[in-house]
Amino acid sequence: MFLKIAGVRLSDISPDLEDIIVKTLEVTYSGQYGWKKVGKVLGVNQDNLNYWENLKSMEKPATGQLLETIKATHPEFTIIDLMDTLRSPEVQLPEVALRIHQHLRSARR
Repeated sequence: MFLKIAGVRLSDISPDLEDIIVKTLEVTYSGQYGWKKVGKVLGVNQDNLNYWENLKSMEKPATGQLLETIKATHPEFTIIDLMDTLRSPEVQLPEVALRIHQHLRSARR
């Protein structure tokens, strides 16, 4: 069952899971926002990353902007792809991947 859920495209995740992702990536880790680390690894335009970082009054948090960009540019991107990215040596946020995993496990009950 976990593999079935983990194979879900990012565009099809639940609002609850998206909320968890936003809240965990809006935090700084080693002086850099989690969403910015993910964006860099996924090749998001640096101008966009800088713009999102400097506009704190946006209607949508920077992580929300990042998720929308990923959905538009990588429609095949799955939740397991995000978890793999979070665990990668470039991002090093296994605790966020674990939080997603825990949510997926509890959601299937």
